[in-house]
Amino acid sequence: MKAFIAISDNNGMESKIDTRFGRGNYFMTYDMDNDIIVDVEENKFREDGHGVGIKTAGIAVEKGCALVMGARPGPKAEQVFVEGKVEIFVITEGTVNDAIRSYRKK
Repeated sequence: MKAFIAISDNNGMESKIDTRFGRGNYFMTYDMDNDIIVDVEENKFREDGHGVGIKTAGIAVEKGCALVMGARPGPKAEQVFVEGKVEIFVITEGTVNDAIRSYRKK
Protein backbone atom coordinates (compact mmCIF):
# COMPACT_ATOMS: atom_id res chain seq x y z
CA MET A 1 0.00 0.00 0.00
CA LYS A 2 1.26 3.47 -0.85
CA ALA A 3 0.83 6.42 1.52
CA PHE A 4 0.78 10.09 0.51
CA ILE A 5 2.22 12.20 3.35
CA ALA A 6 2.19 16.00 3.69
CA ILE A 7 5.58 17.11 5.08
CA SER A 8 7.12 20.48 5.89
CA ASP A 9 10.75 19.62 5.07
CA ASN A 10 12.60 17.07 2.98
CA ASN A 11 14.64 15.07 5.50
CA GLY A 12 13.68 11.52 4.62
CA MET A 13 12.01 9.57 7.40
CA GLU A 14 12.78 12.40 9.83
CA SER A 15 10.75 14.89 7.75
CA LYS A 16 8.24 16.73 9.91
CA ILE A 17 4.52 16.28 9.27
CA ASP A 18 3.09 19.51 7.88
CA THR A 19 0.25 21.13 9.81
CA ARG A 20 -1.48 21.98 6.50
CA PHE A 21 -2.54 19.29 4.05
CA GLY A 22 -3.08 21.07 0.74
CA ARG A 23 -0.53 23.77 1.40
CA GLY A 24 2.16 21.51 2.80
CA ASN A 25 5.67 22.22 1.51
CA TYR A 26 6.32 18.70 0.19
CA PHE A 27 4.54 15.42 -0.42
CA MET A 28 6.16 12.07 0.20
CA THR A 29 4.93 8.86 -1.39
CA TYR A 30 5.83 5.97 0.89
CA ASP A 31 5.51 2.24 0.20
CA MET A 32 4.10 0.84 3.45
CA ASP A 33 4.58 -2.79 2.37
CA ASN A 34 8.29 -2.48 1.59
CA ASP A 35 9.11 0.39 3.98
CA ILE A 36 10.71 2.60 1.32
CA ILE A 37 10.32 6.18 0.21
CA VAL A 38 9.06 6.12 -3.37
CA ASP A 39 9.46 9.85 -3.98
CA VAL A 40 9.29 13.33 -2.49
CA GLU A 41 8.03 16.26 -4.50
CA GLU A 42 7.67 19.92 -3.78
CA ASN A 43 4.06 21.09 -3.58
CA LYS A 44 3.67 23.14 -6.76
CA PHE A 45 0.16 24.20 -5.72
CA ARG A 46 0.84 25.62 -2.24
CA GLU A 47 0.76 29.26 -3.40
CA ASP A 48 -2.38 28.89 -5.55
CA GLY A 49 -5.43 30.87 -4.49
CA HIS A 50 -8.17 28.25 -4.45
CA GLY A 51 -8.65 24.54 -4.98
CA VAL A 52 -5.28 23.54 -3.55
CA GLY A 53 -6.65 20.63 -1.53
CA ILE A 54 -8.52 19.18 -4.50
CA LYS A 55 -5.42 19.45 -6.70
CA THR A 56 -3.19 17.72 -4.17
CA ALA A 57 -5.83 15.07 -3.49
CA GLY A 58 -5.86 14.39 -7.22
CA ILE A 59 -2.11 13.76 -7.16
CA ALA A 60 -2.50 11.19 -4.37
CA VAL A 61 -5.27 9.38 -6.24
CA GLU A 62 -3.31 9.45 -9.52
CA LYS A 63 -0.31 7.90 -7.74
CA GLY A 64 -2.51 5.05 -6.56
CA CYS A 65 -2.15 5.90 -2.87
CA ALA A 66 -4.59 4.10 -0.58
CA LEU A 67 -3.70 6.22 2.45
CA VAL A 68 -3.02 9.91 3.14
CA MET A 69 -1.33 11.16 6.30
CA GLY A 70 -1.15 14.68 7.64
CA ALA A 71 -3.50 17.43 8.71
CA ARG A 72 -7.20 16.95 8.01
CA PRO A 73 -7.90 17.88 4.40
CA GLY A 74 -10.66 20.32 3.57
CA PRO A 75 -14.15 19.05 2.74
CA LYS A 76 -13.69 19.10 -1.04
CA ALA A 77 -10.36 17.24 -0.88
CA GLU A 78 -11.87 14.81 1.61
CA GLN A 79 -14.66 14.08 -0.87
CA VAL A 80 -12.03 13.24 -3.53
CA PHE A 81 -10.48 10.77 -1.07
CA VAL A 82 -13.83 9.24 -0.15
CA GLU A 83 -14.72 8.77 -3.82
CA GLY A 84 -11.25 7.32 -4.51
CA LYS A 85 -11.50 5.00 -1.49
CA VAL A 86 -8.40 6.56 0.07
CA GLU A 87 -8.09 6.27 3.86
CA ILE A 88 -7.36 9.49 5.75
CA PHE A 89 -5.09 9.28 8.82
CA VAL A 90 -4.97 12.64 10.61
CA ILE A 91 -1.73 13.49 12.35
CA THR A 92 -0.37 17.01 12.78
CA GLU A 93 2.92 16.62 14.61
CA GLY A 94 6.02 14.50 14.69
CA THR A 95 7.99 12.95 11.87
CA VAL A 96 7.17 10.53 9.06
CA ASN A 97 8.57 7.75 11.28
CA ASP A 98 6.19 8.81 14.07
CA ALA A 99 3.20 8.91 11.70
CA ILE A 100 3.90 5.45 10.32
CA ARG A 101 4.34 3.99 13.81
CA SER A 102 1.09 5.63 14.97
CA TYR A 103 -0.80 4.35 11.95
CA ARG A 104 0.44 0.80 12.44
CA LYS A 105 -0.57 0.84 16.13
CA LYS A 106 -4.18 1.84 15.46
